[in-house]
Amino acid sequence: MRECGECSLCCKLPGVYGGDVAKPPDKWCTHCAVASGGCVRYETRPDPCRHFECLWLINEGLPEELKPSKCHVIFSELSDDIKDDALKAGDGSPIHVDVIAMEDGNYYKLGESMNRWVVRKMVDVVKARGCTVAVLNKGKGKLV
Repeated sequence: MRECGECSLCCKLPGVYGGDVAKPPDKWCTHCAVASGGCVRYETRPDPCRHFECLWLINEGLPEELKPSKCHVIFSELSDDIKDDALKAGDGSPIHVDVIAMEDGNYYKLGESMNRWVVRKMVDVVKARGCTVAVLNKGKGKLV
């Protein structure tokens, strides 16, 4: 089983709204011990954090280069109840999204991570399986 180690980007990149936490995307959570990699209230973290799954962490077949702390992108599969709420079209209608790639806004502008071969390869593999992929950066998103 993989471990987060020094990586704690899941405490920064997604917006978290639930329980007693209201954290916007691409901002460090106040409960994150960034230097030591992890949540200081891990046992009592709110449901959005508890249910979040980093694909690199749970899929040992993914290369080491896709560890979020190395590529500055977190891949996560969306749960069925939010796949149609993750991204909206210009007219406000929902766009179905299966997997999101959350970019670290300190390293990329929206969509720039797709220029890294390992990130692009991951997106291509996911799309080849018939899944839709969106890239998110600082709360903005687009299909890739």
